[in-house]
Amino acid sequence: MPLFIASAVWGGSTREVTQPWGPTTLTLEPPYLGGHWHCGIDIGLAPGTPLFAARAGKVTHRSKGVLGITTSSDQTDYYVHGTASVLLNAIVAKGQMIGWSGAIIPGGGSLTGPHLHFEVQPPGGWLNKPPGLNPMPVLVPTQSAGSGSLEVPFMAQLTDAEQADLYAKVKTIYAVVADPTPTQSWPAIHAHLDKLPTIDQIQGRVDQAVGVLKAAIAALPAPGGDYSEVLAAIAHAQEILDKIDRGE
Repeated sequence: MPLFIASAVWGGSTREVTQPWGPTTLTLEPPYLGGHWHCGIDIGLAPGTPLFAARAGKVTHRSKGVLGITTSSDQTDYYVHGTASVLLNAIVAKGQMIGWSGAIIPGGGSLTGPHLHFEVQPPGGWLNKPPGLNPMPVLVPTQSAGSGSLEVPFMAQLTDAEQADLYAKVKTIYAVVADPTPTQSWPAIHAHLDKLPTIDQIQGRVDQAVGVLKAAIAALPAPGGDYSEVLAAIAHAQEILDKIDRGE
């Protein structure tokens, strides 16, 4: 089941986790414990989405596609693939705008799509050093009375087993409404519900299409120039919207 979280880092909207923190089969990630390890968490965001500091600190790393902010605990929060709006050695407040998300590749290679790679390293750690620290408590801190910190989304408060149980109950309710005779087609209805895109998934795909078009507009050539890349980007955005129309 896809995981969606909301965080003040990208303005509080709910977005999909495209790759979690932890062990992975992707060989491009650094080796660790006989396998490979994704040291941060990837969040699907359209290029140009404003980013805000998860915690206060000092900008200790600023390079192509990478911004590192070291906190008072000497942990460093890394924001990767975007563009920074703060300078090296700047003092940053929690919630301050620090840049925009994007699809910049710091060290070459490839991306599956625009996203924010958010990573937390302990004192003495560096970007992509396994295992790093679980970034979820920083992205989605627990709400406490009078703290003013971000409230944890309801689904994020549940364990995996609790989420699965809730999802099963919702599917059962839908099945009863759609088919009052349980012996007829419950399995077929359940299978259909599993394939339906969620509102968050649709919103993510719309954002992706908008991001593609924004990038195309930014790359418009001078009059009389080659518009083939722009036309290709528009066609790609149309494909995304067509998938939404088909419910894919």
